[in-house]
Amino acid sequence: MPAREIAKTASKWVSAGGLLATLTWFSVYEFAQKNKPESAYLFDEQTALMLDSAREIAGIPFVINSAVREPDYNDAIGGAARSSHTAPCYCAVDIKAKNKESQDKIISALREVGFTRFVIYPRHIHVDSDSTKPSGTWYRGY
Repeated sequence: MPAREIAKTASKWVSAGGLLATLTWFSVYEFAQKNKPESAYLFDEQTALMLDSAREIAGIPFVINSAVREPDYNDAIGGAARSSHTAPCYCAVDIKAKNKESQDKIISALREVGFTRFVIYPRHIHVDSDSTKPSGTWYRGY
């Protein structure tokens, strides 16, 4: 499905809440599960607003590799059993980090807006606002 059509479909689904459609740095469909644009409406709006603020502070693009995951999709891709990408939270994203410098800028900006849970991988950063889980920073794949 072309990006324009995905955005139009996703915007239709979130228009009731509206906050995702007002973000400065992200398109609505960036929060949707792959090939399921209507899932964007599930993403936690407060988390999206925090990400938008962090992107402003960092001054570099945030490329979201993964956000909303419905349980069957999460299982199919080998996601964690209690993933914050899934219900009830839908409050996690994986952000591409092309190098150490961009990784540091992204993490610094995320911390500045109040994120406290990170899993740092060599090529991406998992961040979430799941208040049911402990705060901290973990490193995987190093």
